[in-house]
Amino acid sequence: MTVRGPAAGPFPITATQPYFNTTLDCGTLTTASEPRLLVPLRVESIQAELQGDRVLVEARGEGIASVQLQLFDLNGRQLMNQASNTTTLTLPAMDSSGQLLSNGVYLCIVRVRGYDGREYVSEIRKLVIVR
Repeated sequence: MTVRGPAAGPFPITATQPYFNTTLDCGTLTTASEPRLLVPLRVESIQAELQGDRVLVEARGEGIASVQLQLFDLNGRQLMNQASNTTTLTLPAMDSSGQLLSNGVYLCIVRVRGYDGREYVSEIRKLVIVR
């Protein structure tokens, strides 16, 4: 193998194994720290439910960077707006003033953001709280 080197040095330079080894990989270019950047957002399902005194929101799919829950009463007043930089969000079933949510029907919207910058916004869904 002949390798051309810098201007200062005799030419040609010869390198033999095991001192010199070249590997060529024509695979996908990515960085080691953020391989998820190449995965486009794909939301398979969203689940929002009450577990004890906590609200659990889970988004399933690929390329999911964060999940956000907006919770409203039936009059449209926003009670909660929380986000998590994971695929799940668990938070106390309390309104923004710290009061435990009463039994009843609430409306929620879930936003899922992807590493690719895209956003999925759910339809308005009902969350029923019965203790």
